[in-house]
Amino acid sequence: ASAGTADLAGARRLLGAGGGLGGPGAVALLGELGAALDMAVGGTRVVTDAGWLEYARQIGTTGVTVDPDLYVAFGISGAPHHTGGLGAPRHVVSVNTDPYCPMTAMADLGIVADAPAVLAALLRQLREKSGDGEELPAGNGEVRDAA
Repeated sequence: ASAGTADLAGARRLLGAGGGLGGPGAVALLGELGAALDMAVGGTRVVTDAGWLEYARQIGTTGVTVDPDLYVAFGISGAPHHTGGLGAPRHVVSVNTDPYCPMTAMADLGIVADAPAVLAALLRQLREKSGDGEELPAGNGEVRDAA
């Protein structure tokens, strides 16, 4: 299996897709990031119900229970049904525009910014480092802070 579709339950490093990513295009980009960083990709029920990820990728009490060393949540508010399936991750990073959402509150690092923009900026940096200057289809790369 590729990194983006690796077994969720046993994944040590995991990227999470939430509704704040805005659509299937950004979720596909998260899969690209997962492949580049050798991280599995899962999502919230909002994402699977919308069809942006298959149900086998749903993390939470109504999906797959995980227990990663690192969980990076993109656009996830942190509803109890999702966080209840996270186990006890050693490190949590939350990328969300809401500094007060439960996911950011539980995070070791909260990045208060637009999740699709941060995702686009990360992919841009990875592509520049790898020499693949392919144009990104989403986001403008701007990262805003909370101030």
